[in-house]
Amino acid sequence: MQGGAKRESGKSKKSFPRGRKMSKTTERPLQTLEEVCIKRDQNMRGTLAERSLLAANGMCGKDVEIVLHQCGSGTAKLMAMQSGFEHYIVTDVQLPSRALPSAVIRMSDTVAIGIDFDKLGQPAFSKSSSSSKEGSNES
Repeated sequence: MQGGAKRESGKSKKSFPRGRKMSKTTERPLQTLEEVCIKRDQNMRGTLAERSLLAANGMCGKDVEIVLHQCGSGTAKLMAMQSGFEHYIVTDVQLPSRALPSAVIRMSDTVAIGIDFDKLGQPAFSKSSSSSKEGSNES
């Protein structure tokens, strides 16, 4: 009896998968212009989403100018923004009609949120500034 011999050794020969192995497939090259455009658009949307989240993160805690549909424009301190950009929280709101200590504002009621770019502490978006930094790192 072969089955009895296995049981006598004390260990069964059951095999459990230890994790899924990735198959070694190579991605086929893009062949049509439409596929190339779709891939490029996906990359651009991802980059834009990342930059928007980084900008929103940098704006928190800073004084901003807000332009609302019904109330006109005013100033406030941006405290937090919902990740889906549906709402944002501001304090020290100064509107033409009134002042508020704090508010939660829907993004759909907002025309624009502006900030002085220098207050963000971000490097400029020019190619000349990035190439000059690379040159200074080489020496």
